[in-house]
Amino acid sequence: MKRALIVCFAVMTSVVVMSQDVIITMDAKKIEAKILEVSKTEIKYKEMDNLEGPTFVLGVEEISSVIYANGKVVLYNQPEQPKTNVAASPVSKPKEPVKAVPQEIPGRIYKDKGKYRYNGTYIDSKEVARILQRENTFAYDQWKKGKGMLIGGAVCTGIGGGLVVGGLITLVSQNYAACMGMECVALVPLGIGIGLSIGSSHACTKAIDIYNSKYDQAAVQLKYGISANGIGLAIAF
Repeated sequence: MKRALIVCFAVMTSVVVMSQDVIITMDAKKIEAKILEVSKTEIKYKEMDNLEGPTFVLGVEEISSVIYANGKVVLYNQPEQPKTNVAASPVSKPKEPVKAVPQEIPGRIYKDKGKYRYNGTYIDSKEVARILQRENTFAYDQWKKGKGMLIGGAVCTGIGGGLVVGGLITLVSQNYAACMGMECVALVPLGIGIGLSIGSSHACTKAIDIYNSKYDQAAVQLKYGISANGIGLAIAF
């Protein structure tokens, strides 16, 4: 009896957690809602924190994606892939295996070859900073720390480079001792600059990971089912 009560409580808890829909608009605004009706042209919903309030309507052209309470994700207004006409050939070529492209999670920031992508669009570092500042202050603090280290690294590298150039200039007067001294001193700011640049990269990556953590956790779907044999729970990753 005790075990049955615990299982029932877990099921009820999962229903409460997953009973919220999320609408993401084309301008990356998140609306926590209870969706009432979906048609080909619009979605009717109530705001989650005011279910007794008015019913709102959004046209599908204003919506980027919808994450339903059961974990289902529906994408809207995605860029169409260009169609190509392939000329008929008498010689058939073996088809190459199609690689599966992972589905991107709306709202998550992805890093692709040094660039950042958000909701299917490439964005610059300034836009990344604005998103972090708006959505996660702790991640934004890490991002600012990384950018501060990057500036410090650039300053130290500049100082070291100036000392290297100054040492080379002294060779004109054949002052080899001064040249060697300046070159040796230049190693200190150059080393600090390189270390700060590496630390900046790690801090910015950590900031993105902190921000993405809530979206990665949301990808874990809690599924439950009731059958004639009893109640079952399963966690899917």
